[in-house]
Amino acid sequence: MSTWIPNYWHHPKKAFDIIRGITYDTNEVIDSANLPNNGYITNLPADAIVEVPIVVSGNGINGLGMGELPRPIAAMCISQINVQHLVVDAGATGNKELALQALLIDPCVPSARAAEAIFNELMEINKDFLPQFNK
Repeated sequence: MSTWIPNYWHHPKKAFDIIRGITYDTNEVIDSANLPNNGYITNLPADAIVEVPIVVSGNGINGLGMGELPRPIAAMCISQINVQHLVVDAGATGNKELALQALLIDPCVPSARAAEAIFNELMEINKDFLPQFNK
């Protein structure tokens, strides 16, 4: 059983399905939810957040195992998971170098110059929310 509570503010019907499933033990099947992997997708890290079908009952929210992703898809997912880990570490520590590393390994960022510009723009826009970078 997962202790993760999916955020369904943009899908209120799913929120009601989850509440009903837990409250009335109805085994609601919901097409997708974001959960810590915990082996649902076997070739992705256990601590990654994955989107999988779930069953909701009086026992809580339980993801359905999906097995392995095709190798190329898993590789793309792992790349993004690594970006996310660096972003979290950068945010937790205020480490600009980690933030830049995250941008540099993101395949959507075309160059080191672009990474630096993106970082600077994001820091300027979000400076009130990211005081750890203002040291």
